[in-house]
Order: sequence, then structure tokens, then C-alpha cells
Amino acid sequence: GGGGRAGGEGVGGAAVLGGVLQVLWSWSCLRGRVDWGAGSSETRARVRSMLVRMGPALIGLGTLQLNSFIDTLIAMYPLWVGDTIGGVSYPLDEASNSVLYYAQRLYQFPLGVFGIAVATAVFPELSRAANDPGRFVSALRRGVRLSLFIALPASVGLALVRTDLVTTLYSGVGDGFSDDGVRRAAWVVLGYSVGVWAYSLNQLWTRAFYAKNDTTTPMRVAVAMVGLNLALNLA
Repeated sequence: GGGGRAGGEGVGGAAVLGGVLQVLWSWSCLRGRVDWGAGSSETRARVRSMLVRMGPALIGLGTLQLNSFIDTLIAMYPLWVGDTIGGVSYPLDEASNSVLYYAQRLYQFPLGVFGIAVATAVFPELSRAANDPGRFVSALRRGVRLSLFIALPASVGLALVRTDLVTTLYSGVGDGFSDDGVRRAAWVVLGYSVGVWAYSLNQLWTRAFYAKNDTTTPMRVAVAMVGLNLALNLA
């Protein structure tokens, strides 16, 4: 509608403002707990080492979003270009992007609330045990068990309730999904649900490498997966 652009700009501005307020709030909570100083000689080498390792980490962690972005670009083709490609009918229609987008929101919920949270919580223990193989493996095993304990039921549950979930959240009068849209979105959710446990474990494996100061191996694997995802999408 006519207010779409203004609404989008409002959401974008609110996200930036929320991030700034979070930083300021955290900073205010540190008053009296931290002595701030301008001297950097003691930390310069450590910061330089961190920045060198951060580049590959940013690329590796961003590949899930990059894969989703590629999916979106391919699904948007009928809206941006047309319903044919090279004289051949394009296999997706104008509703495909909406179906894909809203289905993605549903699998990202268990991944964000549980999968990434578990990996983040285990990461400090893995880092502390990086030079102790026995302790490191023990912490990693606990993380794997906890991830699977949550993610496997989440995968099964999302698959079982996919149609009811899509119907409840996205269908209805007005601009809601049609019966065909619900059916299509439910199939997409089924495809995503199969991988929820794998997404969760991937977050844990990645942080295990980071704890060992290896940020390049996860990046190489993740970049290869972007290529594989694109090839399978085109196929």
C-alpha cells in the first residue's frame, strides 16, 4: 500500500535506535564497575589479533543470511523481470517470494531462541578449555546433547504443526494467505524444519573452531555451502 515505504523506514529507524539505546544502557550499567582510560599500549596487540580473526568470522556467520538473501532474489524474479527467462516459463510465480519469506520466519524462531542461544552460552566454556583437550571435548559433548535435546523435538514439532501454524499466523480475511498459499507455505516450512537441528549444531561446531582461534575453517565451509545452495537453487 501507499504507506509501505514509510512503514519500512520507520521499522529500519527503530532498529537502529534500539541498537544505540542498548549500547548506551549497557554503558550506563558499567559506571562504577569499569575504569575507562585512553591508554591502549597494553591491549593493542590483542585487539589487532582479534580484528584479524574477526573478518573470517563475520563472513562465516553471515552465510545463513546470505543464503536466505539468494533465495529471496531468485524468488523475486517474477516480480522484478517477468514470468519467463530466456523464453522459458519461470518455475516460480509472483507469490513465491511471500511464501518463502513468511515460511523463513517460522524456522528462524526456534533457531534464534534455542539454537544460537545454546551455542552462545557454551562458547565461553569452550574458550576457557581450548588448551585442555579432555575438558574441551567434555564441554562440546554437553553442548551437543543440549542442542539436540532441544532442536530435534523442535524440528519434529515444526514439521507436525506446520499447516496449523501457517493457517493460524498467516491466513484469514483480507490480505491473509489463501488455501493454496497455506499449502505451499506449509511445504516450505517442512523443508526448513528438517534442518533446524542441523542449523543448531552448526552454530555450536562453528564456535568450537572459534574457541581454538580458528575462524577460517568455518568460513571456508560456509562459503562452499553458499555455492552449493546457489547451484541447487538454479537446478
